[in-house]
Amino acid sequence: MKWLMILAALSVVSCSSDPNCSSDSDCFQSEICASGQCTQGVRSDAGVTPDMGTTPDTSTLQDVSVADDGVTTPDMTVADMTPDVALQACEVDRLTSTCTDDTYEPNNSWIDGERLSAMYAGCPTTSTFVPLDLQIDATKCARDVEDWYYIDFYPCVNNDIEIVWTLTLDDQCSPDLFEFDSLSFDCGPEATCTKTTGAGEIRINVPQTGLRQSQLSYIALKKLAENFQANYSLRVQVIQK
Repeated sequence: MKWLMILAALSVVSCSSDPNCSSDSDCFQSEICASGQCTQGVRSDAGVTPDMGTTPDTSTLQDVSVADDGVTTPDMTVADMTPDVALQACEVDRLTSTCTDDTYEPNNSWIDGERLSAMYAGCPTTSTFVPLDLQIDATKCARDVEDWYYIDFYPCVNNDIEIVWTLTLDDQCSPDLFEFDSLSFDCGPEATCTKTTGAGEIRINVPQTGLRQSQLSYIALKKLAENFQANYSLRVQVIQK
């Protein structure tokens, strides 16, 4: 009889002697506390998914275009990259402009210079002075680097003479576009050379000498800018002083 009472007591313990509970810890491992009663179920502390962090909010991120090298590429249009440069007077667009050679071409170097007069101005004899006053109209094309001209003259034995070259362009041009220069007689003590906007003048003083020897006076209209092109007149004078 005593053994039967012990077995009955163990049977009651294995089925939870107190069905009332306040938490899962008051119940067996396979039970949970629900509405104050231990019942079969899965505990709330089993199989919890760990918190891996908060997902970033991308709604405020800016859309930036980045090149392969990590440098931000600016948004540029063709108009932004095209310079707006206005051509000055005596400047042309070399891709679209045309130019017809004048009658003095080719005269692009001093060795091909155009001789403007067949006469020998100055003092071809000791007692004779021959003046010269000649003007031509010509064109300086952008494709040509220089236009060269020259005259023959004789210095005088008893008096000084002056050679004056005057260049006049059809349009008022910036002096940075061209150069008007003398070759045979440098712009030194014996010559005065000046250049002004839209025109140029070279005055060469030839002092009297004791010799009658033929001389040459060369001048050149040179372009300093690649797109310089102009119609012009050139005047040469030999004057007795």
